[in-house]
Amino acid sequence: MATNTPTNTPLQQQIDEFIAEGASWLPTDLLWDLLRPIGQLITAGAASHSLKEGARAPDFTMLDPRGSSVRLSHLLEQGPVVMTFYRGAWCPYCHLALRAYQQALPQLLAGGATLVA
Repeated sequence: MATNTPTNTPLQQQIDEFIAEGASWLPTDLLWDLLRPIGQLITAGAASHSLKEGARAPDFTMLDPRGSSVRLSHLLEQGPVVMTFYRGAWCPYCHLALRAYQQALPQLLAGGATLVA
């Protein structure tokens, strides 16, 4: 299961290991509930409609963890923005991804980027 321990293991490998480990102890219906949405997105071709690396996202406003409004264009005035959508601590995939971003944070900051989750 995912922990808060830093790791040098690539994110995809961590996800693959999580799925394999979960398959050994999670009830089949719960494992299916975790994997089904991924399959649906792949089948629907969602990746072909997503922004590609380096593409400019449309401007929007979101709430920060304190509930204050943050506008993407204002963040971009300060430099590059790396954005990930974190659904919550209940999402094991989001947790793994956020941990990987946390590990990369020194490099992101050194490049002048802001991390938004």
